[in-house]
Amino acid sequence: IAIQNRIERDRLKQVMPLVWGEENKFWDRYLFQYQLIQRFPDFKGMLDLLSALLEPIGVGKTALLDAGCGVGHFGAWLIGELAKGHYSGDLRYVGLDFVESALREARRRYLELQRQLAAPLPSAMARSLGQTADSPDADSSAEPRPFAGSFSYLNADLNYRLPFPNDAFDRVCCSLVLSYVQNPMNTLKE
Repeated sequence: IAIQNRIERDRLKQVMPLVWGEENKFWDRYLFQYQLIQRFPDFKGMLDLLSALLEPIGVGKTALLDAGCGVGHFGAWLIGELAKGHYSGDLRYVGLDFVESALREARRRYLELQRQLAAPLPSAMARSLGQTADSPDADSSAEPRPFAGSFSYLNADLNYRLPFPNDAFDRVCCSLVLSYVQNPMNTLKE
């Protein structure tokens, strides 16, 4: 991990020089350059792997911290998985990042996904598929399912103590983050 951490940090410094004290500006630019990453199959595969490593998510009551959530890719993916019925139970998701603009984007995406999931399948689309609500071949499994849980987003810096009591979370996702914090071991301990 330490070797990979150094390699990634050096590579990042070549792409965009980081001046301590201006980290927020740097990450604001950096995070918004990679919005398209969510469309790549390899990224979806990574999210599937994260989910498998965090299993069981949403079985019973689960509290999940997404430490360094950025613009909310993992949270948005989780909402989709929950809506498809891949998980059951009561999930409390907290996305944490220190870049406020990234958190605003994560919240916006969450609200947009909630609106999409709440909307019925447009009748024109259903007709184009040859289905109506009472069609014998209507595929009810394609409809998103509501899920129990809460999603929130919080501004905090992983280089410092987190604003949660000990053992507040059952699972912690810290994807693509550790190589960028000042002291990865302190972050892991926290």
